[in-house]
Amino acid sequence: MTRTSCRFLAIVAALASALGGAAPAVGAAGGFAGGGCREPGAEVVQVPLPQVGDIEFTGDLGDGFEPLPLGRRVFNIWHHNLSKVQCSEMVRRAGVDRSQVCEGYGTERSPGYALRVGGEVPRTSNANVGYVDAAANRIIYPAALQGKSGFVCVETPPDGPPSLCPASNKSFFTMDGFIRVESTGNNIGWGSADYEKQVLYAVDWLEPRVYCLNVSDPADLSPCRGYPYAAHGFGTLRASVMPKTGRVILTGYRKAACMDTSTDTPSPCAGWPSSISTVGNLVGTPIPVMNDSGVALGFCQYAGQDSVTCYHIADGSVAEQGTELAAAGLKLQSMSLPNVTNIQHKNEFGRVSVFGTRTYYAVGAFDTEQGLICYDGETHDLCDNFPHPVSVKGGIYGVVADPAVNGTCVWSLGHGGILKSFSAADPSQPCGSNTSVVRVVPECAAAEWRAIRLSNQTFQYYDVVQVIVMNMEGVELKRGVLTVGDELSLQGLLVSGATAELSVQLEFVSELLRGSGAPEGLAQLIAEWEGCESHCLPSTATLTTSSISTTTSLSTTTSISTTTSISTTSSSSTTTTTTCELQKLEHSLLAKKLHRAKVVHDHLREKLADHMRWHHPSEWKDVMRKTEIEDDADSSTGSADTDVGQTKFTLTACFLSVGLIFAFAAWVRTYHCRRLAVAGSAADVRESDLLLDVFIE
Repeated sequence: MTRTSCRFLAIVAALASALGGAAPAVGAAGGFAGGGCREPGAEVVQVPLPQVGDIEFTGDLGDGFEPLPLGRRVFNIWHHNLSKVQCSEMVRRAGVDRSQVCEGYGTERSPGYALRVGGEVPRTSNANVGYVDAAANRIIYPAALQGKSGFVCVETPPDGPPSLCPASNKSFFTMDGFIRVESTGNNIGWGSADYEKQVLYAVDWLEPRVYCLNVSDPADLSPCRGYPYAAHGFGTLRASVMPKTGRVILTGYRKAACMDTSTDTPSPCAGWPSSISTVGNLVGTPIPVMNDSGVALGFCQYAGQDSVTCYHIADGSVAEQGTELAAAGLKLQSMSLPNVTNIQHKNEFGRVSVFGTRTYYAVGAFDTEQGLICYDGETHDLCDNFPHPVSVKGGIYGVVADPAVNGTCVWSLGHGGILKSFSAADPSQPCGSNTSVVRVVPECAAAEWRAIRLSNQTFQYYDVVQVIVMNMEGVELKRGVLTVGDELSLQGLLVSGATAELSVQLEFVSELLRGSGAPEGLAQLIAEWEGCESHCLPSTATLTTSSISTTTSLSTTTSISTTTSISTTSSSSTTTTTTCELQKLEHSLLAKKLHRAKVVHDHLREKLADHMRWHHPSEWKDVMRKTEIEDDADSSTGSADTDVGQTKFTLTACFLSVGLIFAFAAWVRTYHCRRLAVAGSAADVRESDLLLDVFIE
């Protein structure tokens, strides 16, 4: 600690002593040294709610194309149809009428938001690959509307119904929810999203044109510069992003071209001819293959069942035997699953996705049995436990990893709007579970665990939760069943060694009880412990505490222009407690205030240092030589030095004010705790709280 900081805290202690109370000694862990009783502590941990594994609706199902995970929901847009936006809750039974349908997106019998733009429903292509803007809570996808081609933008707030993105009133975005890119009115789609560049590509099957929407600025959605792109000169079936290369592969019937997107406007790729001949027909959606850094080496295509050929991204040449890319192709074509045809959906229906070094897709088309495929460029092999057989009525279109959980959960969407999830580590296991595991770590140097319980609001939706407490090595320590008002005692467990931290497994063994659904963050685990020792008085009293809200603002207005605010709010409900417990809670509050005052002190010193560094470099060099800011203003001369001296004076006044406030707080807390020990009156506490609040104001 610097000499100035020590001087500041010494002032606080001295003033507290002079006012009739002793300032408690602040320990390294933020508690108070000394004997008496121990400082209690508690931590509130948000518990992830149970997630559903598969989602299959009844009634009017629609026909989605790809899963679009967004937070704790998964969307899909109906394809080759008048588009509906369908939204499903991942949290079990958290939707409308305890279903999986998100609020505002229809019902379980008729799911989907019937989107209308300018009074008309947009029409989508067979492969309307979309873009998830997680930061702005938006879904964007290609479509045709009122004789124009463009992109539809839908606002998808987590706590309300969807709406159209507001128009920017630019020539291409005059209608809410629709950004026009072409006046042909042809359906566009069959593209891919580039989340690194923050753009969405789409193509027109009837014209040799590639379109691009820039989504990097939510307030300014606009067509990318230089599009539509048509230099490849053939009807395009797919536009596939090759990760981390700045290149997009455009495929047609038995041909392919490369588009360079690394510059301001697109152009043919250097090293490539205008186009190459490939094995890809209506089956051959390009399959990117990455290296161990996630950079695409090239792409592979199915020519037919068990027949795969790969092409280098550098020049479009066929991958030679012995290369990493060719080896990947051999792995893909040699896969074998019982009753599964090793071939993709035809081009217009297959959806290949990438996450990190992994590539995901499905084989089996519309057959009864399908296979989930994963290739990992990091291991140069098929992912562990893949390929994996599944059976989805009508087949699988798209397979997409969920970025919100770092790709550990993967969703597939099949014909009829059937959503299935599976673990990326073991696809035989769905992501759905009734069990959550959370970790509990004390905030200070606690001594002993006391108990765990669940917040009352948890039991608005679940009536029984089974709890297992484990140490850091996964060894079970305690188990029990919690209902409303219950707690599981942890007495006897010290906060040390393997029990310095705890893992708590919670199994929600009951269904939702009431309401439309359980909002995220509803379930809360409260862990309590006994911790650092504190000065206390050995008597008891009944205390009704109310919200204590203290706000102190420190504002320094000089050439530095620094404004800092300290705000502390705590609240509790009616309780019976000891005077000792009362005082240690008050001391805890004071400790936090003292700590924050020191933070303000250090912050203002840094501001002064920055000011001197830039505006008074010679003085700053002198400061650096002496390792601290000198308090003697006589060491400086001239107008610039006077400015620094005034700043120092203002800062010193601020520090003194903080010291007075918190010293007085220490005296008041000690005073009212002593009065309470004698009279046991809650009115004394309220009186002293009021006195402190008035003083601070």
